[in-house]
Amino acid sequence: METEKALLAPDRSPRRVDNAECIEHYDQGHGNLAAHHFRKAITADPDLTKAHFNLALAMDQLGKPHDARAAFKKAVELAPDDQRMKDASVLKQYISK
Repeated sequence: METEKALLAPDRSPRRVDNAECIEHYDQGHGNLAAHHFRKAITADPDLTKAHFNLALAMDQLGKPHDARAAFKKAVELAPDDQRMKDASVLKQYISK
């Protein structure tokens, strides 16, 4: 199964650099470290949709479906029209359950 790509935060987000660093950890398979940093980004900017989405990916990578589902739902709640998120197959698996 192909790993879903984490999403970069918008240029205008003050947490963009933090989110990008987290993505590096996620891409290297360091799910725990990525999740920790995504949570820090969310604490600093609770409306950072991409961080919620990326936290969900990390939770999925760690085999924590309950946490993944909660983070995906929050991401969709914050940006219901984000087509890139809506097209993610992993999100569809969790949201349709």
